Amino acid sequence: MATSVSPPNENIFAIIRFERSQFLHRQIEVVRNYWFNQYDTVKLIHLYYNSKFKTGNIDNQGDRKFFYNINKYRCDVATVRLNFDIKDFRSIATASGDFHAAWLAEQGIKQWMRDVRYRKFLNDVARDLPIYGTVVAKKAKTPDGTNVSLVDLRNLFNNQVVDSLQDSWVHERHFMTPSEMVAMKPVWNSANIDKAIQDFRDHSPESYEDDSDNIQQTGHAPFIEVVERYGEVEQEDGSFKKMMHVVAGFDMFDQDEQGQITMENGVILFEKQVSKWPYEEVHYSRTPGRWLGVGIVEELFDSQVRRNELVNDKAKAMKISSLHIFNTQDETFAKNILEDLENGDVLVSRSPVTPIANEERNLAAFSSDERQWDEEADRLTFTSGIVRGDEPPATQPLGTSILQQRSAGGVFGFKRENLADFHERIIEDFVMPEILKSMDETDVLSFTADVGELRRKFDEPVVKYFAWKAVEELAKSSGRLPRREEFEFRVQEETEKLQKKEDQRFVIIPQGYVKSLKLRVKIIADDEDVDLDQRIQRVQFALSMIAGNPSLLQVPEARKLLGELLEAAGLSPLALPSAPASQAGVGLNQGVTRPGAGQLSSAQELVSALSGTNEDKAGQSPAAQSSATGAVSQLLGAGRGA
Repeated sequence: MATSVSPPNENIFAIIRFERSQFLHRQIEVVRNYWFNQYDTVKLIHLYYNSKFKTGNIDNQGDRKFFYNINKYRCDVATVRLNFDIKDFRSIATASGDFHAAWLAEQGIKQWMRDVRYRKFLNDVARDLPIYGTVVAKKAKTPDGTNVSLVDLRNLFNNQVVDSLQDSWVHERHFMTPSEMVAMKPVWNSANIDKAIQDFRDHSPESYEDDSDNIQQTGHAPFIEVVERYGEVEQEDGSFKKMMHVVAGFDMFDQDEQGQITMENGVILFEKQVSKWPYEEVHYSRTPGRWLGVGIVEELFDSQVRRNELVNDKAKAMKISSLHIFNTQDETFAKNILEDLENGDVLVSRSPVTPIANEERNLAAFSSDERQWDEEADRLTFTSGIVRGDEPPATQPLGTSILQQRSAGGVFGFKRENLADFHERIIEDFVMPEILKSMDETDVLSFTADVGELRRKFDEPVVKYFAWKAVEELAKSSGRLPRREEFEFRVQEETEKLQKKEDQRFVIIPQGYVKSLKLRVKIIADDEDVDLDQRIQRVQFALSMIAGNPSLLQVPEARKLLGELLEAAGLSPLALPSAPASQAGVGLNQGVTRPGAGQLSSAQELVSALSGTNEDKAGQSPAAQSSATGAVSQLLGAGRGA
């Protein structure tokens, strides 16, 4: 879909005014008799989620209106189901066998996540998505590198009918203090920043735009409204370019007596040509004809209105029924028993005094209607009691509870997949290029991880590498093969060196190595409650394959295929157990890839073969040993030259 066309032959200030006016005041007809305005919808969602009425909390009789919130806890249920954690992110090698390279890149990504507190971003996305129906993330450059932040939908203006923000013009409104403006002088126009601070410091950051297209002020506040605008702009030659503009005072201008604008008083703080907008979006649910997604609060608009009506009608009825009212034909009798009579008074009346029956007789109907609307809300949002963690009724069959759980799990599983795709796009498009670039420019990479994970996925291959180097040095210097106890001593020595580092490791990255990596990011999006059995079955399947055919671990090609199978099942290939040394005496001519060094013989297979055959050759003649040493040297030399 093409981006929206701005008014021709207009300056950027006029374009922004026109687009904002269209956004605030235009009602779009999604389908016949379904009128929609994005800004009004966001405001109403904001009110309902916070238990506030659009018309205030006092009715026309002066009584307080009660808001019975049916959406907030349901949004919390969805948030728990949709939330991801840093541990769910995996770096996947697109090239077969680059499992360790992918794992190193994964550690770099997770270290970045810890540095920028990405866990809070993940929590905020899971919180806002079921509320507003749409979440927008923005890539930003900071002095510390790349960061990703959420965009406040109150401050986001766009074409309401597009499918994606990339097809629309986009305004993002910022409220900046003078000190924040001054900090941007190295990047923005310094003189225009000074003018903006001097002339436009009169906005409040807590406000929505009202129906008059004016800012609702909470008082004079020293903030400058800055608009960051992305969209196509017509050039003098009639062509269009995708441009980014940052402006202040877009709504400040001079007019003549006829109302024609004679001078623009706004300032352009920054502008540049761009190829795409720095936004990624995800929607909780979609309906054709509008950009904004549909969240739980909007889904329950009608249910919320009716539930509030029932609660307040019931409150009015119970207030009336709580009154004690009496009837008599005697006009001389007391007008108010509470005020005109005292305890112990003897009443003399010419006519009987009888109470008026004003008790509420419709409570059962109220309860029935409330229950029906609550059940409707559960059906629309898949948040029945069993999903919320409530104990099922004693009379409810177990099968019904299981079906409710599976049904909700399937729906939320689908939404988790969409959300996982959103997070994967953010990391792959916004973060991973910067991470890999940083790794490529760094000679030594430092990272931290769980101790058990480090020892299994990092220490084991590193120890094998240094043991391989020890075998090579010994074979070259002494002309003999190492004994088994020598090899095991060296392995233990290298292991102890690494374990002294606890949860931190350092890796030397060969120049240009990172550029050759072909990686993608994957999130394990399975619903843990629903798919626990499947995850257990995957692990059992992998263990049964290894137990049934241990030689899979010794043959490099088979080990790679097994690793790819585990990776497709959501398990780490680096979790494969190491092959026992006594069983690895085959495959000397097969190779494994080492970063920056081409094809080298497998350290595990080579060392196992050398240490395993050393005892057998102890009784051989010097000539036989020399022949064996020559073969090893030739093999090592071939490895170095590969």
